[in-house]
Amino acid sequence: QAQAAVLRPRLQKSLPDYMVPSAFVVLDRLPLSPNGKLDRKALPAPEFGTFSLDQPYEAPRDALEVELCRLWEEALGIPCIGIRQNFFELGGYSLMAVALVNKIRRRLSVNIPVAVMFEAPTIAELAPILRRSGTQSSDNLAHNLVLPYRTKGTRAPFFCIHAASGTVLGYASLARGLSADQPFYAVQARGVEGEADPLTSVAEMADTYVPEIRRIQPHGPYFLGGWSIGGLISLEMSRRLQAQGETVGLVTLFDSIVPLGFDWESRNGARDATLILAALLARLDESDPPPNLHKLSSDEQLKVVIDVARRAGRVPPDFTLEQVRHQMRVLQVNLEADLEFIPGPYSGRVLLFRAEDAIGRPSPEIDAGWSPYMPELETVVVPGDHYSMLLEPANAATVARLLEARLISEAQNPFQGSARALAAVHAHE
Repeated sequence: QAQAAVLRPRLQKSLPDYMVPSAFVVLDRLPLSPNGKLDRKALPAPEFGTFSLDQPYEAPRDALEVELCRLWEEALGIPCIGIRQNFFELGGYSLMAVALVNKIRRRLSVNIPVAVMFEAPTIAELAPILRRSGTQSSDNLAHNLVLPYRTKGTRAPFFCIHAASGTVLGYASLARGLSADQPFYAVQARGVEGEADPLTSVAEMADTYVPEIRRIQPHGPYFLGGWSIGGLISLEMSRRLQAQGETVGLVTLFDSIVPLGFDWESRNGARDATLILAALLARLDESDPPPNLHKLSSDEQLKVVIDVARRAGRVPPDFTLEQVRHQMRVLQVNLEADLEFIPGPYSGRVLLFRAEDAIGRPSPEIDAGWSPYMPELETVVVPGDHYSMLLEPANAATVARLLEARLISEAQNPFQGSARALAAVHAHE
């Protein structure tokens, strides 16, 4: 890697990006054929781990960047490509760029020249060009509720349902922490891109999302999960799948709390949707808002959130006030749906990841109030609070490791319906 760090800048001074080698492999000597010529077949293939990348991984920040990451990963055969990583440094070459641009044209209905890949070789540079090329790409993605983080892999897909914000970008680190053999899809809320009115109840969301995931996976076993209200929705989806005669292998709840009988306002005061959005979008502490935020108008508050999120690289540079208004509307509707939800009994296996540092102590029980509704519940306490357990990469990696072990175990040992005692495990143990 040290040699690459020296060689790449030197070559970039005299060669176009697409001619700079993707990887550098150090050999003691070149392999030669019996007649003394270079034996190209004996040259070792560079591994991804030998690539020296100038930019660390950065997760996609909107639905368009999620889709571009997926297309790049398919083209390059490399998992978990970040938005700042250079296409040519990752192993891309001219003919591959042509094929990728053709895929982008077909998938996003935009007319862009192949040269754009050489002018904008990172997803962060390419996405704004596609947005300026027309609105069709945004429209296509907005109407597609299921966003593919990873489509390759031999295992059954894992479907993750959106949290209260309606977006699914908070699952980026979790998806990245799972192995390349685990397909991962995320279901975003209707209306989060402003394309339609939001769905107003957990039941309505479950009824809408089940056909969406069945288009991708017609039959079970299904593996679903969700963060906060997403866990409630995934439970209702699982109940519907079971009623349709399908098998559900596992439902995973990421710090989902039973809302029945829980009066947040009497314990903690009214929840401020702006602060929740700030915690999710800008990583601001919900319990420690910016000074004088309450003195600002609604739009001024949202501009503060956008500014912090933009400076932290959490949203694209061209993220607009109108976009955050759509997210705020969905968030407010989802908060109401969360509080109005009344859970029913569920007989399948459930895994609850409970945040170690609870915000507001919403439920003192380790099982978050779920055990009366599900006999097959296992609780695992993980580092972080309600937000940082998935938004902080290190915490998300811990959750991903534990989740993957359970997904593999459940796939190998299908649920038979036998009752088990409630288990509570601490991730540090």
